[in-house]
Amino acid sequence: MRVQPTQPGEPTEAASCAPSSAGPVSALEEQLESTRRLLHELSQVHAELLVRGDPRALLERLLALAVELTRSERGWLGELHRPPEGPPSLRLHAAHAWEDAQRELEPLVGTALASGEPVLIQAPGADTQEAPPGAAPRRAFLGLPFTLLGQVVGWVGLANRPGGYDEGLIASLQPLLTGCGSVLHVWREAERRRQDEQARSQAEASGSQLAGQRPREQQVAESTERLRLALESVDDAVWDWDVRTGVITASPRWLTMLGYEPMMKPTLAFWREQLCHPEDLPEAERRLAEHMEGRSPRYELEHRLRHKDGSWVWVLGRSKVVEWDEQGRPLRVVGTNVDITSRKRAEEQLQAFIQAIPDMLFRVRLDGTCLAFKESLLDPPAMRPEFFIGKNVFELPLPEHLLTHLRAALQRVTQDSSLEIFEYSLENTFGLQQYEARVVPSGPDEGLCIVRNITVRKALEEQRRRQQERLEERVREATRELEARQAQLIQSEKLASLGQMAASIAHELNNPVGYVSSNIATLDGYISLLRRLLELHLEAARLLGGEAPPHVAEVLERARALREEERLEEVLQDMDDLLADSREGTLRIREFIQDLKTFVREETGTPQAVDLNKMVPVTLRMLRHELKHKCQVRLDFGPLPLLRCLPTQINQVLMNLLMNASQAIELRGEIHISTRREGNEVLVRIRDTGRGMSPETQAKLFTPFFTTKPPGQGTGLGLSICYAIIARHKGRIEVESELGKGTTFIVRLPLTEE
Repeated sequence: MRVQPTQPGEPTEAASCAPSSAGPVSALEEQLESTRRLLHELSQVHAELLVRGDPRALLERLLALAVELTRSERGWLGELHRPPEGPPSLRLHAAHAWEDAQRELEPLVGTALASGEPVLIQAPGADTQEAPPGAAPRRAFLGLPFTLLGQVVGWVGLANRPGGYDEGLIASLQPLLTGCGSVLHVWREAERRRQDEQARSQAEASGSQLAGQRPREQQVAESTERLRLALESVDDAVWDWDVRTGVITASPRWLTMLGYEPMMKPTLAFWREQLCHPEDLPEAERRLAEHMEGRSPRYELEHRLRHKDGSWVWVLGRSKVVEWDEQGRPLRVVGTNVDITSRKRAEEQLQAFIQAIPDMLFRVRLDGTCLAFKESLLDPPAMRPEFFIGKNVFELPLPEHLLTHLRAALQRVTQDSSLEIFEYSLENTFGLQQYEARVVPSGPDEGLCIVRNITVRKALEEQRRRQQERLEERVREATRELEARQAQLIQSEKLASLGQMAASIAHELNNPVGYVSSNIATLDGYISLLRRLLELHLEAARLLGGEAPPHVAEVLERARALREEERLEEVLQDMDDLLADSREGTLRIREFIQDLKTFVREETGTPQAVDLNKMVPVTLRMLRHELKHKCQVRLDFGPLPLLRCLPTQINQVLMNLLMNASQAIELRGEIHISTRREGNEVLVRIRDTGRGMSPETQAKLFTPFFTTKPPGQGTGLGLSICYAIIARHKGRIEVESELGKGTTFIVRLPLTEE
């Protein structure tokens, strides 16, 4: 083969004429269809050749078929002429879109005419340099010789196939080249007979009767020999049936295809009894009778013939009556048998492959015509294939949303050879089902749709999504709890440090308060003594009266004047009040120090029995400065048993709730605190008359770091810590609130048996 290499980066196409964009299933289908088309056309050409068709028209038909199957732009077909002297040349018989083909033959095939080697030229971009002046540019060229009885008799030239030509394409065109050789051989025989007839006519005209006459036996022998040569030149199985005798004259290919010797003379009875498959025989005889009676233009059937070894050979049989008697009865039938066993096996394999696919498949044209349909192996058969095949799917009673998706997908895949995927739902006997449809191009104006039931997959995806959401929620809850515990730990550390500092302060205050109290008691005794001395002085001055000596009277006068000027009686009275206030102040300081010690005492980790009715006042005294300016606290204590708890933590809860109540009151309001026993629980209600909360705020109230305060004025940890503390005590916190009407927190703590 003479080959000019492809330019770097230039792709080549496979021998198959199927579009490369189609999927593997549709590509195999189209390759089989292309092969079937080639065999069908060749059979038709052979049949017409045997009934004296026009050889030139048949050659033009074969060239057009080659151009179409290879998707070439141009083509030509010529006969090889071998003169006694000089190099061989081509005589052009057919051309397609190649106006000046004769002038370009020699540069294209050159010395390859004599050698008979195929010529393959792949030179995209360089064709304008090789083409003769005025010739159309060539992007690629393929020259193929065809032979007859082992000798090259002609050439087929093809040009400008998209992507160029390759060796696989050459192999696929061999049956067509054999057909070209057969037609050219018959043409040559016809030319030779015509020349013989002319010579005989000339001899008869000159009076040479004996020279022009030949015995009829010789004419019959020559006709038989020409028929034998024609049958041998045809690659397909060709037969000629003499209806009167039942004898079938078959080509060697017809006999060897079935394993018999080429010289065998089969009969119609042998065909019926030994060759044709019993299941195919009735249909074959019916169609043959229809044609011979003139009710069909030709006989055509795919059926099975028995091989000599007992196996079955699939053939495509075509035949036509070519001779009738004077009454119009058929005398001679000529036909062809094409071995389609490989194609049938490929079709069976393809069908088995397709049937093994669990999804529903169907091919549909852009206009909606359904070309093929396969049911799903998983879903119940809602509609049979015959309901779809040949029908317009856009006119079937299907949901509008499905048809809209399908129409749009077909438009896209036929325009840009893409893959389109869409999902839809349908109701069937099993309920609502989910489906996924994949549409791929399977031809210029059609698509292959693969439909899969994804209901289980969707359910699993939804289950995984819900599990993921639950897992994420658990992670969020664990994170919140961890953050709350961390915040509580930080707060506990802060309280522990504060407790140590407060204990030190309480200890340091306790000493000075002790001697201040002691001094006040001593001062009270001194003042009592001075008051008695003053009373004795006043009594002595009254007793002396005007009888006192002058110098004593002067001192007494000065003492009286000072007493009146300084209002000594009022001073003595104020001294009593001041001493009383001092005693009360020192008492309050002692109580504060005691409360502080109680509030910040170190937690042992072991629950202690405490009286909540006594804990609440302690907490209120600690918050006196925060509450006294805008809150009036009202207490309503009910009888309570001792509660086993961690007192410091419960004090922390009460302090946080009271601080929140105070901060919720903007100007002036009230805080109501009540305690009750309900069943096996102790309840503490803290109700304020503040601004209240919305339902959205209440939903996030105990979330760590959530706060309604401005940035920098709150950590959002107080209530989450309270919630965690009460939860660890096996209790709970409830909240009731309404915007503009205040908020009530209810703390429930369980009573434990001793």
